[in-house]
Amino acid sequence: MPGKPIAILTFALLLALCGCTGKSEPPRASESKAAARPSLSTSRQSSLSCNDGGLATPDTSAKPLTIDGVVFERLGASESTFKLPQLDGFYFLKSPVYLPAGAAAITLETLNPEEAGLAWVPAAVWTAGRDFEISDYAAAKVTFQGCPDKAVAYFGGLLLTKPAFCTALRLGREGLSDVTISTAAGQIKCG
Repeated sequence: MPGKPIAILTFALLLALCGCTGKSEPPRASESKAAARPSLSTSRQSSLSCNDGGLATPDTSAKPLTIDGVVFERLGASESTFKLPQLDGFYFLKSPVYLPAGAAAITLETLNPEEAGLAWVPAAVWTAGRDFEISDYAAAKVTFQGCPDKAVAYFGGLLLTKPAFCTALRLGREGLSDVTISTAAGQIKCG
């Protein structure tokens, strides 16, 4: 059987060259980042322009919170969060923000940056139908610019370290006093 050792060596060489890991494709970005837990204690600030927004109508069944015509979906009532499988130990409370036509810019800031981050994403990314890393958009403060001639929706919400807790956000509006928003994430009551 003189050909058998050559066949075994050829097979071993092929295994070594192709890496034989059992996977036929490289890991996706979400798989490679799953082990790394991002920090919510970021000082990152985000700003979304009119071009980053989308068109949508607030879901009134979601008990929105409305302040000076600005609608925050799901921040006005106790709402369910969902676990983010690609970010071990993190949860998300979806809360689109709607600004009426001609609205001045507003700024939303987390007052609990260790436990609650803000993660709003440009509409082109949110609606594209492909995976993206929500942690890439985590910020301590987000500014939403209004559009001069149309209502605009911004897609995203709160990135959380716990499935249920109370948190506070500060809403800043030019020329007006800041407003503190207390919100319950995960269907609990806040005092």
